Amino acid sequence: MPISDVKIRREMQRKCKADERALTKQLVNKLDALLPYGQGSLPADPQLSKRKGTLPSRRNQLQLLRDAILHVQSAAKRPTGQELMEGLLSTWEDRMVVVELSTWRIQGMSEKLKEDFKESMFASTMVGQVLLHYVDYASADRLRCFSQTAEMGGLGAQHQGTCQSLAGVDVKMRLFRKHNVVHASFKYVPTTVTKGICVFHVVGSTEDIRDPDWSRVDMSWNEGVVQFSKEESTATPWFIERAMSCITHVRKRFIGWILPTHETQQSSSQVCDWMKTNAESRFTSLQRGLHDLMFTHQDVHFLCDGSSGDFPTLCVHIRFCLPQFMGGIRTPWVKLLQRKLDGSAFAPFSDNIQEVRLYPVWEEGTTDLTFVAFYVSKAEGTCFHTRIWTLSRAGFFHQGHVFRTALEEPYRYHFFFKKVAEADRTLMPEVFE
Repeated sequence: MPISDVKIRREMQRKCKADERALTKQLVNKLDALLPYGQGSLPADPQLSKRKGTLPSRRNQLQLLRDAILHVQSAAKRPTGQELMEGLLSTWEDRMVVVELSTWRIQGMSEKLKEDFKESMFASTMVGQVLLHYVDYASADRLRCFSQTAEMGGLGAQHQGTCQSLAGVDVKMRLFRKHNVVHASFKYVPTTVTKGICVFHVVGSTEDIRDPDWSRVDMSWNEGVVQFSKEESTATPWFIERAMSCITHVRKRFIGWILPTHETQQSSSQVCDWMKTNAESRFTSLQRGLHDLMFTHQDVHFLCDGSSGDFPTLCVHIRFCLPQFMGGIRTPWVKLLQRKLDGSAFAPFSDNIQEVRLYPVWEEGTTDLTFVAFYVSKAEGTCFHTRIWTLSRAGFFHQGHVFRTALEEPYRYHFFFKKVAEADRTLMPEVFE
């Protein structure tokens, strides 16, 4: 090979190596700018650690390569399901809830959804509660249907952990504002189902819900005298308490509240004695006989007051009103109840086993007075039953569902007291005592 060709070849090799070094330096500097300063920059070799790097980060190339290896290894570690769930539920932007579908017990909820319960007795105990007690009864039925669909494998690509075939479930939730229940409509959109645990994105807004102000509500339309309507009722307290005995072992019963109140007045006490005798002779069960006679042959008088603004006050009187074939006796009014519906424990039905809390339901634009009773286990701090009372122009409506497990068909009951007379204004001062 001619000497001139050798010189040309060597010159080209020197130029290629120079270009390669320049490109390498450029790429290393870019990597140095992108790569976090990590443990690879602190080598075990003390002699190596004394070397001052020439890179902008003051690392040398060996330290940079070590940092690169550690960074790639760290990025390759995928977060666990628990870590992902904790990150998801830490959001203050979206409402999320995680439930066990077989029980509808809450496993977790996002910080934003927790905010909706902070002004109630459940502020710190929502995880572990059964979600069905915090939605209305129609919504509970729809959620049960969702569980049954999931059990039959009808959630689309469920085996992959995603729910693709259901757009969501319409749910009306019972949230809390200033210790009042407020209803808010949401769509429960299932996002993942894994081993019976479902994550729902709760889609909707509460921006249109105003803070409760009962002083703006004219509840005088709801006041008056009501009587039990057998034709518009499916149960009496005796049947309800029989159903409740399957889920709790409480000693405080309806008759244990009503009977002592009647016995404070002489003529009412005499009627009670007559009813006990009559029930024993006419009914197989003395307790059922007393329940039915007392429940179906008494007037109930309601007075309401919302002047405090924060909570309504309810005042209830009762008296016996027997038909003509039973003597046509009408006893004087006796006060059964006067209390502010502020979510505090309701003593007549609370004991060492359960605590009953009465919360008013604030609904803008209605004059009806509705309140919800939450039955809470003292041992577990969880709600196991709810029931609703609504006082309106037509009368007094009461309903509830009793169930032991979330997926069983509940015992559904309601009864209605029809309005028969306007309020007795002689009782009015007692509301303002």
